Amino acid sequence: MLVLARREELMEQARQKLLDANPHLQVHIEQGSHRAEEACDVVIASIQTLGRKGSKRLLDLPSDEFYLVVVDEAHHTSATTYRRVLDHFGLFERDSKKLLVGFTATPKRGDGQGLERLTK
Repeated sequence: MLVLARREELMEQARQKLLDANPHLQVHIEQGSHRAEEACDVVIASIQTLGRKGSKRLLDLPSDEFYLVVVDEAHHTSATTYRRVLDHFGLFERDSKKLLVGFTATPKRGDGQGLERLTK
């Protein structure tokens, strides 16, 4: 599973919640000096780290390794950085069996863009 978040505080919070639910999970963070190891169960990544144009760290995460992508603050997913990451993992391919789950407390964006453009 891959979890995308925008702030370090949210990444640490997600990591702790997952470990509280299952202390045997290998949950790693991909941000700044933190690198996720290949053998982990869950990667929690900074969208700024993975989503920047030409991100080597995004390319280092195999697109077929993640069947579930969870987006925190999903109202930001219309941004190019998110789309770049979601496209890398093939979430919008016609026959994709992968799941995209988004959470937000802000379903109406100030710019009027909705989340419907993210549906298949």
